[in-house]
Amino acid sequence: MGFRFRRTVKLLPGVRLNLSRSGVSTTVGVRGASVTVGKKGTYANVGLPGSGVSYRTRIDGEGHEQQAPEAGRKRSSLLPMLVVALALGGGALAFFGLKTPRAPAPVTATPVAAAPAVAPVAQAPAAETVTIAKRSTALKAEPSRKSEKIGTAHQGDSFTVFSRQGVWLQVGHGQPEGWIAASATRS
Repeated sequence: MGFRFRRTVKLLPGVRLNLSRSGVSTTVGVRGASVTVGKKGTYANVGLPGSGVSYRTRIDGEGHEQQAPEAGRKRSSLLPMLVVALALGGGALAFFGLKTPRAPAPVTATPVAAAPAVAPVAQAPAAETVTIAKRSTALKAEPSRKSEKIGTAHQGDSFTVFSRQGVWLQVGHGQPEGWIAASATRS
């Protein structure tokens, strides 16, 4: 195989300049459907992006012998390209599957037993605790990197989580003491 060179430069959205050892050409269109004009002629390109399946045909009518058309001789047309484009489009729809949304399953009501006269005592949910995973991390006054540092938590220290705000945890021992980044902890 001989030496090959190819470089494509985007000029505008949908317009590319192609440079190669054999010359310069211009491509107009989007992925999957474009027209290329160069010194070797004008070509229409149709393909299914990412699949490696494509079809290319010359559309300028040159390259054939310049004789009078004979009876019964077919002229080049866009019909084969359109057939391939429709087949590729149908194949893409089948491949990626146009799923129709399913209706949710009907919900049936189930009878609920009456509550007992005296409800059992509800237990408080278990408090979430976290342990510092980094060597050390700053304890902040507010949930922000730019907030004032009010202390330092060291690797292995455990805290109770009182609330969450984005990527920040409000932690403390018995009561809220400050905010630490959730990324510095492990559960």
